[in-house]
Amino acid sequence: MAFIGLTLLAGSEKNWDVSVRELFGSPSHNPIYKATMAVGRFEDIRHVLRFDDKRTRAIRLETDHMAAFRYVWHLFLVNCRQRFIPSDCVTVDEQLVPFRGRCKFQQYMPKKLAMYGLKIFWVCDARIPYAIDAMERCGMTKATTQPQERSRPGTPKRKRCQICPSNKDRKIKNRCGKCNDHSQIICLNCTQ
Repeated sequence: MAFIGLTLLAGSEKNWDVSVRELFGSPSHNPIYKATMAVGRFEDIRHVLRFDDKRTRAIRLETDHMAAFRYVWHLFLVNCRQRFIPSDCVTVDEQLVPFRGRCKFQQYMPKKLAMYGLKIFWVCDARIPYAIDAMERCGMTKATTQPQERSRPGTPKRKRCQICPSNKDRKIKNRCGKCNDHSQIICLNCTQ
C-alpha cells in the first residue's frame, strides 16, 4: 500500500518526469518519500510488480491489446463510477497521455504538444472536475480486423455460389439445372 501511495503522491505533485533517485534524495522534494521506504525497496517493487497472469496473457492479447493492465483499469473505473454521483452537466473529452514506450495502441497526433501517447476518452462532471467513466482507444485487434460483409441499407445482398467460394462478376443461376423445382445459387462456371 505504501508503494501505491507514493506513486499517487508523485502523480499528484506532477513529478512524473523526475527520476526516482531524485525524489527520494533531493531535499527540495517532499520528505514523505524518504520517510516511507528506502529508494532501493521502491525500485524493487516497481520492477517486479505485475498486474495480470502471464500464463494467460497471450490468449487475451489476441482480442485485447490492453490485456496486461485491463483488470486494474477495470477496478479503477468501477471505483470512479461508485464513488461519485454526477450532476446534470456531464462532458466528454479526449486526452492524449504522453507515452513513448512500446505499446501496440500508441497514438500519433501531430497537433498535440506531446505527439505520441495513449488516447483516452473521459466522461467527467462539468461542475466538479471528477472522472466518472473512461474508454481507452486500443486500436484494432484480430477480432476487429476480420473481413465482415458490409452492405448499405436498401441494397440487396450479393449472391454467392454454393459450390465455388469466389464468384467475382460471374452470372448467377437461381434454379437447379436438374429438376427446375428448388432454387439453388450456382454460378454459370459451375453448371458447365
